[in-house]
Amino acid sequence: MSKSFIPSEILERITWTKNGKLPGDPDYIKSISHTPQPCEDCGLIVENRRIQQRFHDSPQKHFRKKCLNCKKFYNPQTKQYDLNSQEVLAFFRKFFCDNDK
Repeated sequence: MSKSFIPSEILERITWTKNGKLPGDPDYIKSISHTPQPCEDCGLIVENRRIQQRFHDSPQKHFRKKCLNCKKFYNPQTKQYDLNSQEVLAFFRKFFCDNDK
């Protein structure tokens, strides 16, 4: 792979490896390091931001979003990740029961 076509900000973060046995064999990308930055939702400094979104049908059909870095669930009222795993069950049960009335 020609290194001249890779942007310099990405080229600085690449770890190369030699897989070929002959001198003319190309280098291969072994890994790309990620720059730590604050998560837009939970505020923690993370390298790979991951949000899990799952469909639930109880007490009503809805999606729940969870930050896999801080293990907090998204609260649709506060629009922040501030619910833990025990609080999220009670919250959605109350949220849908109050909205049905």
